[in-house]
Amino acid sequence: MKPLLIALLLLASALSSHAERDIAPVYQPLSLLGTELEANPLGAEEPMAADIFATPTLVSSAYPEAIVHAIGRPHRFYNAPEGFPEESNLLVMTGGKLEAEWGEERHKITIDFSKVSIEEHLGITLQQLCDLTLLCLSKSLQQGYSDGKAFTLDWKLPSSVKLKLPSTLTISPEATAGPETP
Repeated sequence: MKPLLIALLLLASALSSHAERDIAPVYQPLSLLGTELEANPLGAEEPMAADIFATPTLVSSAYPEAIVHAIGRPHRFYNAPEGFPEESNLLVMTGGKLEAEWGEERHKITIDFSKVSIEEHLGITLQQLCDLTLLCLSKSLQQGYSDGKAFTLDWKLPSSVKLKLPSTLTISPEATAGPETP
């Protein structure tokens, strides 16, 4: 009787836990400086020297915190020649910070751009950096994590700046399920 009880407890434990390591596509807002490329990730009239790219990332720790944190990680393009920029992630280049907190009712993402410095040669505005970051958050969380809870967005901007930014991000759980098989 005792071995059966132990087996049932182990089975219940295995079924109730979630994977602590997963591979997820994490989108980052990347500068295209050093290339001859321009992109239009925001659908604006004018292209810019920035785009968003997904990188398969080993996510090991708390969700959604780990995915949000990975968006702000440094990025250097593979096989970049000598003289190519050492850093391409616009969040790192400008001093932007992302943090996430899991919540019972809602999750919270803090987007701290209060100390951001956007140099002219980057060719983007603070509004574009905010929009690119929001697009990366949405795509990364949509493909890597969704429990149906909304995310409260806490934007921290320089005190002299007023932008219209969303206060909530909702990720549909159906979007993370992957394609249906016939």
